[in-house]
Amino acid sequence: MNIKLKHRFLLCYILLSGNIIGQVTIGLDEEPIHGALLQLKNQPNIQGSKANSTKGLGLPVVELTNIKPTTKEELAKSIGHTTGSYDLSDHTGLLIYNITESVPKQCALIPEGLYIWNGEEWRMAFDLPEIKRYTDYRPQVLGRQVYYYRSFGDAGEWMVENLRYLPLDGSITLSYKNVEHNHDYNAKVYSYPAGLYGYTIPSATPHPSWNPAQGLIYSYSASTLGTYDDISGNMGNNPDEPKLEGICPPGWHVPSDYEWSQLEEEMCKYPEKYSSETIPRPWRDRLPGSSSDGNDDDYEQTGNRGTHGEIMKSLCPMPNIATHLEDTMAKGYPMFYGGFGAQLVGNGRGEETHLYGESAVFWTSSYQSVYSAWYRAMFSFDLRVMRQNALKFEMLSIRCKK
Repeated sequence: MNIKLKHRFLLCYILLSGNIIGQVTIGLDEEPIHGALLQLKNQPNIQGSKANSTKGLGLPVVELTNIKPTTKEELAKSIGHTTGSYDLSDHTGLLIYNITESVPKQCALIPEGLYIWNGEEWRMAFDLPEIKRYTDYRPQVLGRQVYYYRSFGDAGEWMVENLRYLPLDGSITLSYKNVEHNHDYNAKVYSYPAGLYGYTIPSATPHPSWNPAQGLIYSYSASTLGTYDDISGNMGNNPDEPKLEGICPPGWHVPSDYEWSQLEEEMCKYPEKYSSETIPRPWRDRLPGSSSDGNDDDYEQTGNRGTHGEIMKSLCPMPNIATHLEDTMAKGYPMFYGGFGAQLVGNGRGEETHLYGESAVFWTSSYQSVYSAWYRAMFSFDLRVMRQNALKFEMLSIRCKK
């Protein structure tokens, strides 16, 4: 090869190398803007406008099946590659568009939209402005947990999914028969919800239909970590009741009976913010002493009970429930769409978990006696929110308030 030919090859190599590492425009033969490695455009900027394309970027469309894969194989499988293996850290920044076949779409466990792999989980690129995230970094059996929450007006910021915390020290144990038979009001016990219609025994493993938003169900002493177990007296309807962190993460607490009433008031006055219902419900604060004189808030309604249960219950059907058992009175938006999203996961006591698909029952931090504490309950085919008290060894859901 002569000298001139060698020089030509060298020049071509240098020019090609420069193009390989340089900035690139796709769709138009001109340089990209200085801050972009890659720019997509098919026409120059229109005078008076920044628009420079008549076409969009077609992202890969997949159906996500696992929001938190933990292995290379699980990451590949989460977007449909059943035999592949994707390194978790190398794929940080991977962008996809998730689709769902759920009907209605807002009831999908993994909502439709853009997702970015951040090295640990598929994270939605865009949330509703009202929806925020909290990461619970406490050491726990189920590992680090991310909770969604939002502001409910004057009622403050509440999680829109149920708590699912289990400490590593074994201080909260699986419920067992003698808890009820021996009337162990101080027992710190839990279970996963039943997961299907009927009665089941307490379980330390979730039913296949379980999703994290369903949370766990806990005894009162587990929810409060025993803080109030040695006290008797009625703490309901007291705006000055001290905040009780209990089982909730730092900076959060188990809401009191009074705080639950504040939340219900918000739901009654502004249903359109949290549900498909648009007609406000009348509301009147409980009268002094009503927390001990009766079991229900002093709603300005027929029967002395409210009808805002349909606003608080998620409109999404529970899995493993026959069609004729689906709650047709639920109108609340699911959590990703701004609702309170109460799910009818049921409750339990002793050797039974039950009422799956029939009830959503939540502890308050407010005790009624050494044996019982106040709760809120919503039921299928019922418009009401019930305020009653339960024995402390019963297992109910927990929502935390910031």
